[in-house]
Amino acid sequence: MKHPYLTDKPDHENSIEEIKHENEYLRAENAYLKKLDALLKERKANQTKQGSSKD
Repeated sequence: MKHPYLTDKPDHENSIEEIKHENEYLRAENAYLKKLDALLKERKANQTKQGSSKD
């Protein structure tokens, strides 16, 4: 899958506009992955709590 703002060009060949778009894309991707990680940790913690209360 090709990411729309990630280019194969060396960094020194990218225009400022291309670099800004790539940076925006990477920030959004990073925020998404952080949120996903937090949700998975929360789910795991809730499952652990439910499992320990059944003993």
